[in-house]
Amino acid sequence: EADEPALWSFGMAGTLAWVIYMTGAIIVYFVCLQEASTIGHFITSALISSLVFSWICYDAAQLCRKMSPDDYMKGVIHFYTDLFFVCLCCAFLSCVGQS
Repeated sequence: EADEPALWSFGMAGTLAWVIYMTGAIIVYFVCLQEASTIGHFITSALISSLVFSWICYDAAQLCRKMSPDDYMKGVIHFYTDLFFVCLCCAFLSCVGQS
């Protein structure tokens, strides 16, 4: 229909989400974490999370391009479930919460 707005591309949506994320991260760092962490730690963590963020946006765009909508939704659910378990395993392997 002519009155419906056009959907954003994965690149546009990902870029807007990244800008919102970085704005929030910068605010939190300078308000709460400046004394507890160095600027180098903040920049390194922002770079690593930005690379992961970019990879997820690119991967989602490629999956959407190659799959039917039903297969895409199944793929996204499996992908994020696997990503969650990988992060959980990394947290346990790095002894999160242990001194």
